[in-house]
Amino acid sequence: MLSKVSNRFLAVTILAIFVIALVGIISNKSLEKTKMASSEIPKTTQTQTQEVSKVDTLKGYLQVIVVDSKTGTPVEGANVVFSNLEQLYTTGKDGKTQLIPMNIKSTGGLGITSQPYEEVVIGVFKQGYADYILFNAKVRPTTQDKPQLKVIRVVKASTATTTPVFAMEKYSSEMAKEVMNKMKAKLNSLANSTQEIEEIEISE
Repeated sequence: MLSKVSNRFLAVTILAIFVIALVGIISNKSLEKTKMASSEIPKTTQTQTQEVSKVDTLKGYLQVIVVDSKTGTPVEGANVVFSNLEQLYTTGKDGKTQLIPMNIKSTGGLGITSQPYEEVVIGVFKQGYADYILFNAKVRPTTQDKPQLKVIRVVKASTATTTPVFAMEKYSSEMAKEVMNKMKAKLNSLANSTQEIEEIEISE
């Protein structure tokens, strides 16, 4: 009788130890999962912050050079304004503005070109010369020691009411080729896709 009781007690004790150990293992695994999940969240947030930071800190440095359209001599005292900046810049004796930092916020051509750029309008105003407006001026990411240069050739005004000059900046040959190749690829993709053509009967 005593032997049976001892055996039952031993069995119950072993079962209890097994249950406690099993619960401990499950608790440890749950704790590890919680730690992993909590450690992944900051990493994801940190990665997103870094990506946003990269976009926000993308900069271009620009310098405008204003010269006489006929003689090519530098034009001093020309006022230069930008559509995206709230600051007036003036050219010096060498016809150059100071170095102009500019944030590059957009990808030109809605992602059709591989290199991002900021598209702005530049206005140049100087007494004795026709007002000059340059559309679609593209400012690309550059370093401060290698700024992007834009030469504006202003025309001398024959009268006080001389017609302003409106110009549009062209794409560079490399960018033009890139856009052309992508548009041709899109053409081929659309031409090869199967499209249903609906015939419409027109009564006379």
